Amino acid sequence: MSTLPTWAAATATAVLLAACSGTTEGGDHPRAAPRGAECSPSGPSLSISAKNNLFDTDCLAVAAGEKFTVAFDNDEDVPHNFAILPRSGKGEALFDTGVFNGPEVRNLEAGPLEAGNYTFHCVVHPNMVGSFVVR
Repeated sequence: MSTLPTWAAATATAVLLAACSGTTEGGDHPRAAPRGAECSPSGPSLSISAKNNLFDTDCLAVAAGEKFTVAFDNDEDVPHNFAILPRSGKGEALFDTGVFNGPEVRNLEAGPLEAGNYTFHCVVHPNMVGSFVVR
């Protein structure tokens, strides 16, 4: 039975991890990968929740040029927020629920946004990130 040398296995693992964990310049938070047709607008009312320091989805979508609402459910007694960042994924949030402990639901009224791929995240937990698609 043949196995990879230890150095080859370690290199392959490092390459795989690097490919799966892109970060924005400056390392602020992981960058959300642009999503395809599987994440399409379904209406102006969206919902997302946080539990176990994770969002329940990694992609939300809305129609370009229309206002929308996001019901953000912080389902645990730790601080979270839901913020939509500019298309660059850098800079101040365009829309933000503010950081709060749950359990609590906050409704974010936002938009309109130009078509493009944006990012959403939780400022407290850098691993909580996703794509916000505007078509």
